[in-house]
Amino acid sequence: MSPKERFENNVELIAGGVSQEKIEEAEDKLGVIFPHEYKEFLSSFGAGGICGHYIYGLVDSEKNDPPLWEDVVVNTQRLRKSAGYWEENAHFIPISDDGMGMTFFLDARKSPETHIWAIGPGVEKLVSVGFYKFFIDFSEGEL
Repeated sequence: MSPKERFENNVELIAGGVSQEKIEEAEDKLGVIFPHEYKEFLSSFGAGGICGHYIYGLVDSEKNDPPLWEDVVVNTQRLRKSAGYWEENAHFIPISDDGMGMTFFLDARKSPETHIWAIGPGVEKLVSVGFYKFFIDFSEGEL
């Protein structure tokens, strides 16, 4: 079974897919092109959760009241306003976190491929090449 099929079989929560237009608006706001697999995820799920891990995405604000989902545009813009690091690394797009200070990022420079980095206290490393593979590995404690 492919990582995508395993992901689809294990996804627990979904916000609901978004249009290609909404995806393009998000890319324009952030000045990046999302990797193919992330666009596919946004189109199919919008945002979601797998085995207790949430994936930032795009959600219709009417479906997100009270807030359940993390908006990838809002989170990215918030990080970019932080001092130092994020200004020079605008190609990193946050998509999830472990709740203990580690944030996982798409590297938009590699689009259409999906490269995911872990960045947190004392850590900055590439952890996966593949969106669905990353979330399967993350949910199974393989990272």
